Amino acid sequence: MLQFIKTLWNICLLRGGPQDVPYSATLVTAIVTIHYCLTVFFIAWTHGISNGLGMAAMLVGVSFAAIFLVLRMRKVPERFVQTVSALFGTSIILSLMALPLLIMVATMAQMAGGSMIMLGQWVGIAVEIWILIVAGHIFRNALAIPLFVGVILSIGIALLNAIVVRAMMGGV
Repeated sequence: MLQFIKTLWNICLLRGGPQDVPYSATLVTAIVTIHYCLTVFFIAWTHGISNGLGMAAMLVGVSFAAIFLVLRMRKVPERFVQTVSALFGTSIILSLMALPLLIMVATMAQMAGGSMIMLGQWVGIAVEIWILIVAGHIFRNALAIPLFVGVILSIGIALLNAIVVRAMMGGV
């Protein structure tokens, strides 16, 4: 397991790719389950648990569909398991890495106000940018495309997810 975490960390540092992740249905199931639970936690933090359960399921489903569609269009659907493992696994690592900092900033914001809230938002944005770049790197390797195109693809999937969440909240 430690070797797998090291592999994911190397991908986070853009030193590895999804091809370095073991092809395992059990592993991808575990990663998706952990990612789902973490997503529920983050959504429930601001929108309640009942919203978190449904939104997280929809986000995982939309991401699955988008990833599968893109891989199929490039005629490499056999890369789905490793691509999903790499995308969701690196997202877990980066989110867990940022979580203590986000909690600290949120706590400080409650005590200090404005400037701490702004710092928390900047931390969140920085983590999201890193996640998008790492996702772009993963797509670059999985699809044999330039990094820039991979990042655009990851932004597109993120926007699609945002539209879905917005629609679920009744505000499209």
